[in-house]
Amino acid sequence: TGPDFHWLLVLLALPFISFLFSGYFGKRGPIVATLLVVLNLLLSIYLTVLHLNDGYQIFRGEWFRIGDYQFTYSLIIDELMLLMSIVVNFISLLVHVFSLEYMRHDGRIATYFRYLGLFTFSMMGIVLFYDLLIIFIFWELMGFCSYSLIGFYVKKEAAGQASMKAFMTTRVGDVCFLLGIL
Repeated sequence: TGPDFHWLLVLLALPFISFLFSGYFGKRGPIVATLLVVLNLLLSIYLTVLHLNDGYQIFRGEWFRIGDYQFTYSLIIDELMLLMSIVVNFISLLVHVFSLEYMRHDGRIATYFRYLGLFTFSMMGIVLFYDLLIIFIFWELMGFCSYSLIGFYVKKEAAGQASMKAFMTTRVGDVCFLLGIL
């Protein structure tokens, strides 16, 4: 496996840690979540500088078995993954920084930042993995996060309608994605 494999796991783990624990830091939770995204962006830049002209590396392993059939996972380092990890983390950082001010007086700010962490985790999963089944799982998780973030203000009818529209649009994408996988 080596250190590169572990760095990829860290890229995936930091947003998940943000999702799990940003609510435990009280009013500082959103700042902790934002700092974790900064750290992830810096790690993405570091990996890009380290591997920009290296071609590609694939790390494979067994995920689980059903009978004789083995499901594997594959993590990849290539130029597209490196570029997209920077893009995902940079945009996530912009959303986090904007949300620090925008959500400052909201009583559910910790929940909002937890959804942002889960959304970033989902996007990083799509970027890092090289298996259609795992990418599809992360796609579904990203759809859930979109639905949750768009409809965050549950008492506003427009937010509920917008989240339902996003949910239905994602379902159309799911059908196309599944057809592509098949």
